[in-house]
Amino acid sequence: MNDTELSEEIGLSPEQRKTILVAMQKYRDASMKGFRAKPGERISHEEMKELMDTAVRDAKEVLSEDQQSKLMEQVAKKRAELVARPRTRAYSSEQMQEMSKLSQIQSKLMRLSFDTGLADELELTAEQRVELSEAQREYRSAYEELRKSGERVDIGQRNKVLQELVMSSQTILTPEQSEKLSLEIKIEQLKRKHGDEFAMINGLAEDFGLDDKAQVKLSEKIEEVRKEYYDDWIELKKKSMKSIINELPRKHREEVEAAVRKFVEEDPRDKMNRFRFVAPSPAKK
Repeated sequence: MNDTELSEEIGLSPEQRKTILVAMQKYRDASMKGFRAKPGERISHEEMKELMDTAVRDAKEVLSEDQQSKLMEQVAKKRAELVARPRTRAYSSEQMQEMSKLSQIQSKLMRLSFDTGLADELELTAEQRVELSEAQREYRSAYEELRKSGERVDIGQRNKVLQELVMSSQTILTPEQSEKLSLEIKIEQLKRKHGDEFAMINGLAEDFGLDDKAQVKLSEKIEEVRKEYYDDWIELKKKSMKSIINELPRKHREEVEAAVRKFVEEDPRDKMNRFRFVAPSPAKK
């Protein structure tokens, strides 16, 4: 799809290339639609494989036997090159999780230098903000030095630089400010993981030592209240927009209704994290 040199090597005509691109575009569109679908409506791995097989079959149909043979030769060549290439260092899940956590802290610390609202929440002084900006500058310089080494930056080295930034920033913030900032970061992580503020409470409750029965009861209550809230919110939105539109002359109402239909029918739950929390089923006795 992207290798024009390969297309020339196997002798693709513009028409053949277009047919192949259309087949792959259809696959991408179908797979992305399934990826973004609501829970329960997403396509399975088997369906994904079927979509890919269809796209490949449609693409291969436009190739002559000679072109298919040349293509397979190039595929075999690419695979051999990959096997011969030195393997990149594998990183543990713990290292990846640590980098993700430290990067989120770094991002939040960086915001303190320009986000006056967040700075006011933490009651930062101008001197503290300047010192935090300097710590960020030192972090960027250290990271740039790692990149200039000419080799891929090792995740352990990057984590070490991030840890130094976090530690130096903690000496700038008071214990109370550090605690507030940690809570801000934790809440953002939980909202991203669970979907919204309602479901986020499940994440907070994980530290409360609730037994299984209490956790299930809390989860079910959250889902119940959450659904009622969004259902009521959508109905209120429709009712409010309708009352505004009714103030317009009748001949213009249909035009305005068409203009705002997407907004009126939009359900915020469709935009939530696709990995958002699903209430667990009570354990069977």
